[in-house]
Amino acid sequence: MKITHSTMKLFIHSCLILLLFTRSVPPKPCLCQKNEENVFSFQATKSKKTLSVCAEKSRQYLVYRYGLPQKIELVFPQKLDQSSWGKFVYQGYSRGGGPANAAMSTQSLTFTNQNAEYELYEDSGYEDEKEESFSQTAGVIIRVNGKKIDLKADLSTVSGSLERLSQYEQIENQFGQ
Repeated sequence: MKITHSTMKLFIHSCLILLLFTRSVPPKPCLCQKNEENVFSFQATKSKKTLSVCAEKSRQYLVYRYGLPQKIELVFPQKLDQSSWGKFVYQGYSRGGGPANAAMSTQSLTFTNQNAEYELYEDSGYEDEKEESFSQTAGVIIRVNGKKIDLKADLSTVSGSLERLSQYEQIENQFGQ
């Protein structure tokens, strides 16, 4: 097969057009393993460390991880089996209807590790009837020795949702309370 100058020119132009229209989007940070589903993950704004809540694909356990992919600082609980579900409490409330109904969602997952209480949160909603009044926030609040630390999420890195936990029968669900 003979490649002509015009064929090569067409090929190069086609490649350039493909490059222009297919941007490489970096993957969102997640510390889940291959045998786990990402329930909720994000990167903290200041520390740039990742927080992930992962469920084993056959629902054998739920786990919280925090740190960097090459250096995970906290895994809770340590024992990954069915008993892990009982170490977490999920609470959530959602109201639909868009801006006209002041739609909102508030979700949280709490657990205690040694003397520290962790509250992961994910909130969104409309402040008024205007579309642009939509706001969103996520993060984890850690309470230890009378101090409160709020690690806010970089919202551009959020993947999954704590609301997924409402579908898991294994977790204590205080939905709507």
